Amino acid sequence: VWDGKGAFDWMRAMAPDVRTFIALPGIPPIPMYTTARLWRIFSRVSPSSGVPLTDNAYLLPFSVQADAPLSHRQVMDLMRDHYEGTEIDLTVGPLAGPFGSPNRIEGGTGLQIVHGQFARAISIQRTSYATVCQSFSEKQAGALDKLWFATDTPASSVFVPFYANVSGSSPSYRVGHMGEYDDRSAWWVFDFVANWMDLNHRLMTIDVSAKIAKLQDLIDEQRKPMEAAASQLLTGGHTEQAFERLSDFQARLQERIVDSWRKFGHFLIMKYNDGRVNYPTIAGDIGYPAWWLQTFNVNSDILTKWGQPAAAPPTLFEMYGPGPFENVSFPVDLAYSAENGVSVPFELARAGGLWAVAAQYLAIFAVGWLAGTRGSSLWRSCSWTRTTRAPWAALATTGRCDDFSGSYVAVPSA
Repeated sequence: VWDGKGAFDWMRAMAPDVRTFIALPGIPPIPMYTTARLWRIFSRVSPSSGVPLTDNAYLLPFSVQADAPLSHRQVMDLMRDHYEGTEIDLTVGPLAGPFGSPNRIEGGTGLQIVHGQFARAISIQRTSYATVCQSFSEKQAGALDKLWFATDTPASSVFVPFYANVSGSSPSYRVGHMGEYDDRSAWWVFDFVANWMDLNHRLMTIDVSAKIAKLQDLIDEQRKPMEAAASQLLTGGHTEQAFERLSDFQARLQERIVDSWRKFGHFLIMKYNDGRVNYPTIAGDIGYPAWWLQTFNVNSDILTKWGQPAAAPPTLFEMYGPGPFENVSFPVDLAYSAENGVSVPFELARAGGLWAVAAQYLAIFAVGWLAGTRGSSLWRSCSWTRTTRAPWAALATTGRCDDFSGSYVAVPSA
């Protein structure tokens, strides 16, 4: 508590030190659970401020001035963040799986045993809803204050408007319970897609992001003339008529968005059914990325194998990027380790890896167009086993991996 002396520091006066605070019995302090979120917002809206990523919340400012004005759409996108492209990118690393899922399952005995932590995304999978409030000065009252509401996790949800002083809304936003699946409920409709994405987040996030953009554009296009008409009615003193029209408009618009997302979820079931890409053609191969198979020593020996930490990413990641649509001209000259059974194209990866990855991106554009998907990824904190066969024994080190990036480009399908 502040004693009234010196400058008032909100964080020190009102909050415990997250570096030592224990939120749950048996769980060690997880300071980055808090500070990473603050850092990410500050770094996105004000890169010039140079706010550092730290576990010390007292080093973070109370607020920053945005480098440029933010639109409501930009603020919505802040809510959808998983630290993509940063050193704590949740879409990369072994915990993200072969297809870059940013979701982490929290709690459990395992974290109590290892005393570890991972980054907490701004858009975590257990989010119930997200809101963005948009208000205006009295001189702009005709623009109409509103609350933008996205049910379930915002990374895979659409923000719909709820106008102030208006009571009408779609029934889909008034029904549903987490204890019983009900596809009449907006929450369940969006929650399904969020969970389905974990089958292949790297590919599905492109479909989802494109659909979100399309529907948010639709909302903005339709609300502007309606708001203009309502503003004229309010200016003319026809308040009740203005609110009735807005009430009817938002209820119909919300229902249209939910109906569209429900059909979109059905489309994703078909497109990614059985581990294939089934649009625009049926049964297109995806497969695991080469680097993922290399990470766990997949070869002709079908016995279970385990990956271990290493100081560099898998060479196949260096060569071909994150996949899963690698562009490979077979046969590939492989170095083979009889000791641990890992096939690794070391010399090719080290000598020409960057050029190979660059060539891959051009080729994958065409492959991705056929598959109707696109995506990107950044790899960090990898786990795998290296060969120790000479002359590459020096590469068989362990530790934390450096940052490497790769991407592929294609066209959204729906």
